[in-house]
Amino acid sequence: MMKEKSIATESSELLDDIIFALGINRTLSPISTTDSNIGVDGANKLALILQGNIKNKGQGDGHCGFFNEVDGGGIYNNGDHSDDDYHWNRLMSVYQLRTRIRCLTLFRSSLLPVTLHHLAYALTKNQIIEDVDVSDNGLEVEYVVPLVAALQTNHTITHVNLAGNLIRNEGAQIISLVLQANSTITHLNLSVNEIQSTGVALLASALMVNHSLTHLDLGNNILGVEGAKHLASSLTVNQTLTNLNLEGSNCECEGVKEIASALKVNQTIVELNLRQNSIRNEGVESLALALQTNQSIITINLSWNKISAGAKGLAEALMVNNTIADIDLRYNKIGKEGGVELAAALKENRTISSINLTGNHIGPESIYELANTLM
Repeated sequence: MMKEKSIATESSELLDDIIFALGINRTLSPISTTDSNIGVDGANKLALILQGNIKNKGQGDGHCGFFNEVDGGGIYNNGDHSDDDYHWNRLMSVYQLRTRIRCLTLFRSSLLPVTLHHLAYALTKNQIIEDVDVSDNGLEVEYVVPLVAALQTNHTITHVNLAGNLIRNEGAQIISLVLQANSTITHLNLSVNEIQSTGVALLASALMVNHSLTHLDLGNNILGVEGAKHLASSLTVNQTLTNLNLEGSNCECEGVKEIASALKVNQTIVELNLRQNSIRNEGVESLALALQTNQSIITINLSWNKISAGAKGLAEALMVNNTIADIDLRYNKIGKEGGVELAAALKENRTISSINLTGNHIGPESIYELANTLM
């Protein structure tokens, strides 16, 4: 097999030579100028050559990369940018011409409002791209509005990553309207956006009528008990969502109780992340009861939740549950007794292939029993 060729630059000094070579070469993949500070002139030159370099290796194969990095499947940027965002607008214009690009990543790119307007306009015209990532840009809701509005007319985008911005409840409201009309988005990441229970209530209402979304990440927002209740209500109706991340969302014991009740009805959630929600013993006992009847969950994360005696109820659930394959219980307070109970449960269980009990002080005897069970 021929080794894939690539170029990585650390400054703009050799950019002229690289561009000259690209004018001849038609197989290079990828080009990476991440953190290169290539500036306006360098970006313009790169943009010009991209218009001519139409046969990059892998073109149209759906690969992803970084804007400021180009292959046949994506244009990307993974660096901090300087004073002027004109060069990114120039590259965005080129992006509109490269209709075979399927993935656009603008992760941590210090985006300015004008760039987002260019991006939004490009997405209303382009019907090829499938994946848009503008995460970790600290964008306020007013800057995200044009981009989100473009999703109402775009019918090819399936993955949207808005993590690490500041869309808050107002942004959640706009996104909820999109979800009620859009039928192509399957993956939506809204983690770390300061969304509170009011915004979650709007998203939950959208989930009741949306039939395309399968993966939703609301991790590290401020859902609280009320937000968890709203989501729980939507889970009793929604039949398409399979992966739900609520890590670090302050659901607490009472909120998790509501989610547990919903799981007795919902039979589509396959992966549930409740890491670091302070669900404690009472919350995990409610989940354990739900897991005795739920037949869809395969992966569940309950790490960092101050679980101690509640491990007994969880062990009882695992004796009868025949779908869970992966359970994460790291850094709880399960102790030796809980470890023995879980080991006994796994002797009866035939589906668990991975259980993580790191940081639970279960003792060598329990570790030995668990190891023998999983062999």
